[in-house]
Amino acid sequence: MWRREGLQQGNAPAGNSLRYITRSATQDFEAIVDLLHVLCYIYLAAWGVGADEAQGWSIYSQWLRWCWQGQVKKVIAELTSWQDRIGKPPKGEQSDEKDPRRLVAEALSYLKNNQSRMDYPRYRRQGLPITSSLAESLVGQINARVKAPEKFWNRPEGAEAILQLRAMILSEDDRLARYFAQRPGNPYRRCNPVNASP
Repeated sequence: MWRREGLQQGNAPAGNSLRYITRSATQDFEAIVDLLHVLCYIYLAAWGVGADEAQGWSIYSQWLRWCWQGQVKKVIAELTSWQDRIGKPPKGEQSDEKDPRRLVAEALSYLKNNQSRMDYPRYRRQGLPITSSLAESLVGQINARVKAPEKFWNRPEGAEAILQLRAMILSEDDRLARYFAQRPGNPYRRCNPVNASP
C-alpha cells in the first residue's frame, strides 16, 4: 500500500530510489529526472571549464537557470561547444576524475539521455515533484523506526501495518478517519441493527 500511495499521481522523480519504474506499474506514469542529479552534473562541468571560481560559478548559475526554465537544449549546446574547444576524453584511457574533458562528456551524455524527462516548468505547474529527496528522506525515517538497532519484530506484519497507517496520514484525505470509523472493535461503530419485530 505504501508504494501505491507514492505512485498515485503517476509521476515520480527518476532518482536513485525511483530510477527505473516501468510503465507497467501505471499507465499514466511519466519519469521525471531528479533536478538534484542534473545540478551535480552541470556543477562539475561548469567548474571544470571555468578559468577561475567566478567564471565557474557564473557558468553553473546560467546552466542551472536554463534547466530550471526547461531550456535544456541551450545547456546541451554550450556543453557541446565546450567539448569542441577542449576535446573529448581519450578513449580506453583512465582519465582523472577532475579532467574537464571527462566532466563535460559526462554532463553532456546525461543531459542528452534525459532531456525528454526534464520539463521542469510543466512539472512545477502540475504540482509534481522534481526531486526524490522527500521520498528518500521518508525512506530514511522509516528505516530508522523499523530497522534501527534494538528494533525486533516478532510479527513482521506489524511493520506493514505501520507503513499503511503512515500512508493514510500522508495521503491528506479522509482515509485515516474512515479506517478508524470502520475498523473492527471501534466502540463508536454502529452495529448492524437486528430486525426486531414488535
